[in-house]
Amino acid sequence: MYRFYINCHHWRPTRQQWIYANRCLPIDELKRIDQYVYQRDVKFTLIGQLLIRYLLNHVFHEKSSSFRIQRTKLNRPFSQLTPSFDFNLSDHHQLVCIAGTFHGQIGCDTILYQTNQIRKENYELFR
Repeated sequence: MYRFYINCHHWRPTRQQWIYANRCLPIDELKRIDQYVYQRDVKFTLIGQLLIRYLLNHVFHEKSSSFRIQRTKLNRPFSQLTPSFDFNLSDHHQLVCIAGTFHGQIGCDTILYQTNQIRKENYELFR
């Protein structure tokens, strides 16, 4: 099993880094990303696409440009070149994570876990 994540709030790309990151993706993905209204969504989607390519490159030792990422009817990404490998992507709050495996299907979900908030809510509940 492979797992990676990025804290998107820590990445503040320069103009040159942003351009370089965009050049790493195919035109159809860039067009899809450009349809987002909010800059946060654009940034998280760009990072997600880069994570997909990083994972596939890491696992198969091929150039990231050799993988064509497609989407199911439910908008789940997959690659036809790697049918025995399943991966999934998730984002929440400031994290984007990806997981992949050769052993069946994999799910990936991200949540924000705050112990102080939970204690406060429990205190209010029992008060």
